[in-house]
Amino acid sequence: MNDWYKVVTTQDGKITATFANNTGDYNTIYIYDNDGVTLLGSTADYGTDTLIVTGKAAGTYYIRLNYYSTNYFNGYTITNTVTPTIFANDAEPNDTYASATVTIPENGSVNGHIGHRYNGGSYDTDDWYILNMSQDGRLQLNLHRAPAYTRYLFI
Repeated sequence: MNDWYKVVTTQDGKITATFANNTGDYNTIYIYDNDGVTLLGSTADYGTDTLIVTGKAAGTYYIRLNYYSTNYFNGYTITNTVTPTIFANDAEPNDTYASATVTIPENGSVNGHIGHRYNGGSYDTDDWYILNMSQDGRLQLNLHRAPAYTRYLFI
């Protein structure tokens, strides 16, 4: 037996879904992309369970709950939390050097994020920026990233 719920997010980030039943029976929770077919994650357990999917772009997602027994009643609570990404999104398109449109100001900074996906689409894996230097000298770039994520900076 399945119950489906729709979650509409307005910001990029991670989706946390927590399922708790009142009988301690075995259940599975699934999160699907906008197409309702692409499985983003699942977990199964007795009683309470939490599923987290990260790197999701703003949009519509679906949560499916599955209860394995057809003989017993099972009441439950489902909650969801959307935690926005730390950095605001950057101007797109900027996925190739030819499509870079944002200039990093000299002695300045820009914010952006990569790695978010929506509706089975590809991940935004590269961001390109333009930097014009007004004089010869030393160039220092600093990349601030969310904890536990590896990112690379190329010049």
